[in-house]
Amino acid sequence: VPTLIKQMGDAYPILKKNSKLIKVNILEEEEQFALTLVQGMSLLKEEVKNLKEKNIPGELVFKLYDTYGFPPDMTADFARENNLKVDLKGYKRAMVKQKERGRGASTFNSVLPESLNLKGSTNFVGYEKNEVKAKILELVSISDGKAQQKLKRNQEAIVFLDKTPFYAESGGQVGDSGVLIGDKFEFQVNDTQKIGDHIGHVGEMKKGSLSKGSNVDAKIDLKRRNKIAANHSAAHILNAALRGLFGSDIEQRGSYVDETHLRFDFTHPKALSLKEIKNLEEVIVHTKLLSIMGNIYFY
Repeated sequence: VPTLIKQMGDAYPILKKNSKLIKVNILEEEEQFALTLVQGMSLLKEEVKNLKEKNIPGELVFKLYDTYGFPPDMTADFARENNLKVDLKGYKRAMVKQKERGRGASTFNSVLPESLNLKGSTNFVGYEKNEVKAKILELVSISDGKAQQKLKRNQEAIVFLDKTPFYAESGGQVGDSGVLIGDKFEFQVNDTQKIGDHIGHVGEMKKGSLSKGSNVDAKIDLKRRNKIAANHSAAHILNAALRGLFGSDIEQRGSYVDETHLRFDFTHPKALSLKEIKNLEEVIVHTKLLSIMGNIYFY
């Protein structure tokens, strides 16, 4: 760290400012990795005892890496030292499958057909309205990714509207749910995702049928939205309380907010002690934030 600061400190003054924190984090990573190696080696030795052949399966190599963080090259070193072989091709196949699953789970763009050409953007009115009359621009089947002219009962699809009160998943906050309803039809919206400049309403046809170009009443589940909003505000309060108690070195590194709970990721040199957690809870519950932080803004 001192060498890095000497060479790069003028260009990046934050290195000097946070040198103690950087050293603590690097040491913690080193110690954690040492524990990972000990744990991984112990698991590997146990698994090897049950091998019928002198070949470590690729699935095992991947499991040790993916679940426990044990590097594949360490498995290979162990194999050489114990006259064993390693199925590295099997490991690479497992890694490719994992990446494919990750890509499929992370975006709905993989569902959309290349021929689908959505122009313009969805007009989001959810900050002002919980319900709005809208027009269906496109319907896309989730099962085969094909554009549809009409949806039938029990069909799962993504519905695109010209305007919507549904908030799309963003910034750690989950997407809204609700219904698209009209004369003798109902589409249950289970999730809302941002797809390009458009907002996709992901769900299932519960009643009747739905056609492209139809007009619908788009209504969010207001009770669920209010619970999500409360947890979102709680995340801001938690952030303010952390910075008030532990200083400006606390920085947000991620979050997740839904109607049941919130998760808040932040930087800190070490895990909070039970006493620190208790103090943090007291600050939040008894609203001592005003005396610590000044004005609090709720979103």
